[in-house]
Amino acid sequence: MLLYVVVLPGCGGFEPSEPPGTGPTPRPVSLTDLRVSPQAVAGGSSATATAVLSSTAGGNGVTVALVSNSAVARVPSSVVIPAGSESANFSVTTERVSSTVTVGLTATYAGGTRSTSLAVTP
Repeated sequence: MLLYVVVLPGCGGFEPSEPPGTGPTPRPVSLTDLRVSPQAVAGGSSATATAVLSSTAGGNGVTVALVSNSAVARVPSSVVIPAGSESANFSVTTERVSSTVTVGLTATYAGGTRSTSLAVTP
């Protein structure tokens, strides 16, 4: 017995929406969050900050630029989020202070900017 199957366009048959071998167009990766923990530290100690992406970094990873608005808290100039990861941690080191200082931390990647603050206490 021989069986033939005929699929006609528009009749519920298979109609690929993308050329074979291609997948959906990937969405661009963007910077979605910058957080610091704890949010307040005694001067002279450190906090850990985390830069977070919208999805995993591809290729050679993603380099996120970092800035602190005060010499009271120092951050590296950048952090690399490795390929396959969605986030990376970095250290925020602080100086001793005589009164509480609120420091702004900013991360930038692909035109997107995220900010958070860290309180440095005496």
